[in-house]
Amino acid sequence: MAAPEDEKPIVSLLADDPDERSRIEVFVVGLGESVDSLQDLEQAADFARLADLAHDLGRGAASHGFPSLSQAATHSATAATARDGKQTREALLALTEIARRIRLGHRGAV
Repeated sequence: MAAPEDEKPIVSLLADDPDERSRIEVFVVGLGESVDSLQDLEQAADFARLADLAHDLGRGAASHGFPSLSQAATHSATAATARDGKQTREALLALTEIARRIRLGHRGAV
């Protein structure tokens, strides 16, 4: 039985480009630390720094071929900018799940 679409590993849209593979690997390997930092900032209610880090993550995700992560990071940044604790937490949960699926899809980070 195939995994539901929202549980499948996510692979970079640039994964077939040999020039991008090492950049993607570095990004994915650092993804866990980025997510941990976002979660720490959410726990500390440091919405300004969380928004900045989420924006940075979104730009990085877009440039490395992960549009779903970029969108989730943008949503997290928007919620943090609005200082909406509940929406920020929900957005970070979604972002964390996407990051988990990206790590599953990347051989070097599993």
